[in-house]
Amino acid sequence: INSALEPIRKVDTAIDLLEVFFSLAKRDSICHCIEKRANDVRALFMQQCQDTRQEFDNYRREPPLRMNEPQFAGSALWARSLSMKISN
Repeated sequence: INSALEPIRKVDTAIDLLEVFFSLAKRDSICHCIEKRANDVRALFMQQCQDTRQEFDNYRREPPLRMNEPQFAGSALWARSLSMKISN
């Protein structure tokens, strides 16, 4: 379980794996290991949320726009992309 979840840095992938392992877990020690890993995934998600919030705070006055992108529409697209990063 630990070796399968160690290299994963995407929250959605880790959740999918945890769900599979949880459905297979029968012993208390395995359930405890899965719960510990679920807490690690939660911490990873919270870190991603904080990083995204920091990026938003840093660039909200002058968001990174592509060349020839309208200011307000480009700003809205940028904010939406940050939101999608968290919701996915």
